[in-house]
Amino acid sequence: MKRYDPRVYRRDILEPLCIDTPGFDSVGLSLLLHCLPGSMDTKGIAFQNVMPLLNAGGVLFGATLLYQGVQRNPLSTFTFWWANLLGFMTNRQDSLDGLDRNLKKYFSSSHIELRGCAALFWARK
Repeated sequence: MKRYDPRVYRRDILEPLCIDTPGFDSVGLSLLLHCLPGSMDTKGIAFQNVMPLLNAGGVLFGATLLYQGVQRNPLSTFTFWWANLLGFMTNRQDSLDGLDRNLKKYFSSSHIELRGCAALFWARK
């Protein structure tokens, strides 16, 4: 791990991110978006807040669990219902179109790959 010099920061992704460090070549947002409150457009603020941290050509990558417009099996439907009810997931408004729209709003290029109801994504500054 030392070879890659990973750094971990804990911040509120929905607020501007003040980190006193040179820019990053990559930032990961894995399994975060479906836990944030609000619609995918509200969650898009996370992309806006990450932008200043990325070097030119830097890559944002991640994965999220979508609710709308994807196929779910009975177990994932129950799990999503339960997790949303308990409040540790808020993805009932999350869709592939919303994710795609927000990535394109903030990044020059992006890609999303669906695996069941999971969206794997990357975007380049």
